[in-house]
Amino acid sequence: MGLDFVRHLRQQKLFIPVILTTTETNEKLLFEAINLDVSRCIMKPYSQDDLIEALKIAATKVLNFHPLSSNDLHDGFTYDPINKSIASPDGEIVQLSKKEYLIIELLLRNRGKIIPYSLIEALVWEDKPMSMDALRTLVGGIRKKTYPAIISNHNGTGYKINL
Repeated sequence: MGLDFVRHLRQQKLFIPVILTTTETNEKLLFEAINLDVSRCIMKPYSQDDLIEALKIAATKVLNFHPLSSNDLHDGFTYDPINKSIASPDGEIVQLSKKEYLIIELLLRNRGKIIPYSLIEALVWEDKPMSMDALRTLVGGIRKKTYPAIISNHNGTGYKINL
């Protein structure tokens, strides 16, 4: 199924989109493909429309969602976008919750910019109501897992990542 090649890419910290074509229906292998962040898995024989849809998904991932490689944060911390985790300088790996990695990725994609609270609410809380206390708690949790100055609050405006 080509998963050895995908594993090799991920071990090299290359987070490029991958489209697999396969006749394999083994659920265990398909779940492994998902865990390796395969953009799309299409079954053979596939139509031109299936391939075009898969390419659109991969292109969207490159343009909007996926960092191209691990991100060095500060003080020896590294963010791993595939495993949604942070590695500390001593090698300890800490898994992030969904909201934690969504805000980290939002801030990384917009490094150097202050992200307004309303945008955080729309993209991290997915348009569900967000309280400022919940946001502060989320940012506090990230700071505990990393270092205190990773994210700075700009009162009345939003948050910014400090790299």
